Amino acid sequence: DIRLIDWTVYARTDDLYIKAYEAERNLVVHIITDASASMGFRRARVMEAAGFLGCVALGAGDALELVTLREGEVHSLGRFRGAGSIDSFGTQLERLTFAGAAALDRGLPRAAALQGSPGLTLVLSDFFEEGAGCHGLRSLGSRAGDLAAVQVLMDDEMEPPPGGEVELEDVESGRRIELRMDATSIGAYLAGLADLRRRLEAAMNGEGRHLLLPGGGPVSRALV
Repeated sequence: DIRLIDWTVYARTDDLYIKAYEAERNLVVHIITDASASMGFRRARVMEAAGFLGCVALGAGDALELVTLREGEVHSLGRFRGAGSIDSFGTQLERLTFAGAAALDRGLPRAAALQGSPGLTLVLSDFFEEGAGCHGLRSLGSRAGDLAAVQVLMDDEMEPPPGGEVELEDVESGRRIELRMDATSIGAYLAGLADLRRRLEAAMNGEGRHLLLPGGGPVSRALV
């Protein structure tokens, strides 16, 4: 195609050169946030993590979509691109509310089906539900490109303090249980937590990674 000939170079050298163009492709980042009631107790940490990840993506000039999951339904809070949209992203993030259950295994496949082009997908959740969202993560892993399951836990969920008799209530189901926080109970809980991490990693089957975000400390240290 003669339109691709660099005539300036030809005039100087008497040799024909073809102009080569490489299209610049920006990354598309999808932040999927579990907006269930249990995540409401972690709201500050979720906002901090989503805000950090979103600002990094937008500051690099990438495209970003912010999505919430509740009761298996997918809700987009907006699509943003570039550093100029950081303020509008922050405004939408502040509107995030938490209620009900997430139903990750219903919602994540729907989120995967709605993604236009593959990129980087980050799922923020505690993954404390039946099935742990493993089916949903498998659906995302086959379509999302790069995938990270960011498990957001408070410090006392990672290392429960010993104590006497306590009553625990599931804020999503209303179910209550009485439990004695002794070494046996804490050991069983920590073993279950470790098993959950193995299940999440197995669900992504090499297509993504599990990141644990504790309740304290710099978000950047845990996520980067």
